Amino acid sequence: MTKIVISTCVLAAAVSFSAAGGELNEHLSGFKPMLAERWVGHYSPDSEGMTHIVSWQPMLGGQAVRFAKNVPEIGFSMETWFFWNPTNERVELFSLTSKGHVTQGTVAFPSGTVEIHLWETGPIETPQTRLIFRVDQDGKLYDEFFRRTNDGWHRGHLVIYTLGDGDS
Repeated sequence: MTKIVISTCVLAAAVSFSAAGGELNEHLSGFKPMLAERWVGHYSPDSEGMTHIVSWQPMLGGQAVRFAKNVPEIGFSMETWFFWNPTNERVELFSLTSKGHVTQGTVAFPSGTVEIHLWETGPIETPQTRLIFRVDQDGKLYDEFFRRTNDGWHRGHLVIYTLGDGDS
């Protein structure tokens, strides 16, 4: 009986490691500075506003990165999967939100940042959008959202995160 329990535990640990971690695909290496179980942030300059909780985790043996976001005050949650698409030779994403947004996009890694270009695929149409994530020298994660209009790109929000349960 003990052998069965130990074998089951070893198998469960191996499956868990394979599904969650592993060596990150080289094309996803730009996400490394963000990989963490929990970042806590607030809109800037309104640091007393809503709390944003995010995580960036390698998944599927390092072949994908999962980004999860939760804003409890408004009941918002989002899950995004980033992956290397060998056919298109680029990092792409697929995202779903609790508000009904279905989004696809592409990712680039210019100058130590993660730049995401998004388009809605249904059911809600929105203008073209762009997100830029970066981790600064103090270890803070910056999330900048931009929306494209006829006269160019305009910043919508800035959320600044710190690791763990701390205030940002």
